[in-house]
Amino acid sequence: MKKNILFLQPLYYEPELPNFKDRFTFLSNEGLGGLILSASEKGFIKLNFGNFKYQSISYFKNRFVRLLFHVFLIFYFSIKYSLKNKVDYIHCYDPLFFGPLGVILKFLFSAKLIVEVNGFLLKDSEIENRKSNILKKMLYNITTSFSFYFSDALKFLNIFQQKEILNDEHKKNIFIFHDFVPTSYFQNGKTNNNLNPDTILSLGYPFHRKGMDILIKAFNIISPKYPNIKLKIVGHCPGGDSERNHYINMCVNKDKIEILKGVRYNEIINLFNDSILFVLASRSEGMGRVLIESMTCGVPVIGSNVGGIPYVIDDKKNGFLFESEDYNELAEKIDVFLSNPQIQINMHKQCLNTINEKFSDKKYVKAFIEMLNNI
Repeated sequence: MKKNILFLQPLYYEPELPNFKDRFTFLSNEGLGGLILSASEKGFIKLNFGNFKYQSISYFKNRFVRLLFHVFLIFYFSIKYSLKNKVDYIHCYDPLFFGPLGVILKFLFSAKLIVEVNGFLLKDSEIENRKSNILKKMLYNITTSFSFYFSDALKFLNIFQQKEILNDEHKKNIFIFHDFVPTSYFQNGKTNNNLNPDTILSLGYPFHRKGMDILIKAFNIISPKYPNIKLKIVGHCPGGDSERNHYINMCVNKDKIEILKGVRYNEIINLFNDSILFVLASRSEGMGRVLIESMTCGVPVIGSNVGGIPYVIDDKKNGFLFESEDYNELAEKIDVFLSNPQIQINMHKQCLNTINEKFSDKKYVKAFIEMLNNI
C-alpha cells in the first residue's frame, strides 16, 4: 500500500529542476507519494513528480502578509488533499516555522511527524551571542522545543548539529544522513572537454557567511606563483552591485578574478567541468551540498573545519580542511594542491569513491526509507 507524505518546504525558485524534482521522483520509484507545499515567486504552480503532487504558494515580500497567507494556505491545501488521501507522514523542513504547523497537522491527520534540521540554527540566525536578541532566542527555544517534543523523528545532517541542539538525555528517534543531492544528474553531465582546467571555483551566498573574503585573501597570496590559475566566485549578492564591488575591490589582480551573479542549477555543471579545485570557506555550514556536487564531478574540495563540512571532507583524502577564517592556512592548502599533480589525481579518484560510498542520491533514498520504516 502506497504511503503518503506531506512535505512542508521553504521557497524554491525553480522546482522543476533536478535539485528539487529528482528527490521526489526517486522516492516515488520506491512506492511513496504525497503532496509538496512550498513558496514560489512565480505564484500558484501545480506540477507532478511521479506520485507526488507539487503545489506552490505565492510569495509576498511583505513579511507579515507572507506569514499569514502562507499559514492559511498550508492548512487549506493540506486539508483539501487529506479529504481524498490518507496522510501517513508529515515532513517539515525546519523546527522554527514549519515544525509548529506540522505539529497541528499531525494531530489533525493522525500522522507521524518528521522534523528536519538543515543548518546550525543559532549560528545561522546570528542570535547566539547578541544580548539584543534575547526575545528572538526565547522564541527560538519555544518553537524548537515545541516541534521536537511532539515530533516522532528528528532528522539531522550530521552529528555536530545534534550536539548543538539536543542534550544526551533526548530520547526521540534520531536519524543522521545527508541532504538530497541529484548525483545521477551530475554524473550524467560530466564532460572531459576541458583537459586542463585552470579555475578555482566557489559557489554560494550570502558571501560573508560563505567566506568569500577569506578565499579572496588566500588567492591574493598564491596568485603570483600560479599566473595561469583564475578564481571564479558565483552567487547571489543581497546587497547588489555595491556588495559585489566590495569583494571585487579586495582583489589584488582583478583580471584573474571573476565575481558573477548566481546561475540556474542546470548551468553549474559547466562551472565544475571547467574547474580544477572547489573551495568552500564558510564561517557556518550545515552540510555543504555544493561539496557533494563538486566531488560528484570529480573536482577535489577544500573547506573550512566548521559545521558539517568535516562530515563531507575526509582531510588529505578527497580534499583538505583548514581552520575557519585562517586565510594563510587556506593559501597553504591551495598551494599544496596546485603544486602536486599526484595529489590532484588521487583526490579526484577519492572524490568519486566518496560519493558512491556515502553521498549518492541512491544512498539518500535508502536512508530515507529506513527512517520511515523505523518510526
